[in-house]
Amino acid sequence: MATLKSIGTIKLGDTFCFTAEITDKATGDPLTGAESKLRCQGRNYLNGDLIAELTVAETSTPGTYLFSAGTTETWNTVQVLLDIQYTDGDLISSTETFSVQVEGDITHE
Repeated sequence: MATLKSIGTIKLGDTFCFTAEITDKATGDPLTGAESKLRCQGRNYLNGDLIAELTVAETSTPGTYLFSAGTTETWNTVQVLLDIQYTDGDLISSTETFSVQVEGDITHE
């Protein structure tokens, strides 16, 4: 699986997305064709409320997936905790928890 610690800081209203390289734990090989087996959610670190269910898309680079929440316009200015979960039948595996800090936007409509 991927190892991600912190994505850093984003501004409220920005588009939030990131890529992750996912590998097979047993072989270390890039994990391909797993788009439908991956999930990622963003949750408020204070209360665990769901902020976003990210979409997952496989990129043209083997084992690299794009995770996207779209706009953060309705998010709160808070730290968001995320992880990536892989499910294959009875096998469920998750990455370590990682985070992104959401700050207020200065330039906006």
